[in-house]
Amino acid sequence: MDKTIKFRKYNISYDDVGDGEVIIFLHGWANSKEIYRDLISYLSKYYRCISIDLPGFGKSDVVDNLTLSKMSRIVDNVINKIGIKKFNLVGHSLGGAVSLVYASKYQEKIDKVILISPFVSFRQFSKSIFYLIRHFIPYLLSKILLLKEPNKKFINAIKIVYMLSSVDLYKYLRRVRKDILMIFGTRDHLLSLKPLEPIFGVFNNIHLSIYEDVRHFMVSYNAVDLGIKIKKFLS
Repeated sequence: MDKTIKFRKYNISYDDVGDGEVIIFLHGWANSKEIYRDLISYLSKYYRCISIDLPGFGKSDVVDNLTLSKMSRIVDNVINKIGIKKFNLVGHSLGGAVSLVYASKYQEKIDKVILISPFVSFRQFSKSIFYLIRHFIPYLLSKILLLKEPNKKFINAIKIVYMLSSVDLYKYLRRVRKDILMIFGTRDHLLSLKPLEPIFGVFNNIHLSIYEDVRHFMVSYNAVDLGIKIKKFLS
């Protein structure tokens, strides 16, 4: 069931199902908490599962001047108002980036972190995607802003992906002392694992799991298998 919490004047939407140890779920770019529906259907038999619509996505209001740090503060505001003191954190794609920033700032609240096809650095973008983001989005944004009633959520989304094209979260990653499970698919053509390979073996708290022949949006079509893997990691 959809629930809403106020962050200043903005409504932030979330779902809360199940009982027991808490898992917080943060979705990826251009998605919503609904992408976790099947995964939560499995995990809510064992855990209390809270999935949050990031600002400007799903049923949450657009919040002006978003950064990853601001999104992590909004997530913390939601968690505090729900009354959660300790939890595990799951983030997919953009949600992985927010999870990393959050975990580096509030790690006393976190038990473990699971990052599914996470954004960690702009270097994960292919050259063609990076070029498209850096050169086409400013042009697209200038045209959209000329419209009489521009779509605020679409503007929010393209501003975020443009912001990510200059972000490297290595410094946040190295601050996190909690156990981290990173899950990637070998056919993820949106965010490549290869630029992150040097960190594996350097940080002994990072565990890597690879899915063969799986693309970026593994959350929606490998739900039960992911649920089993997450449950095993948490226990």
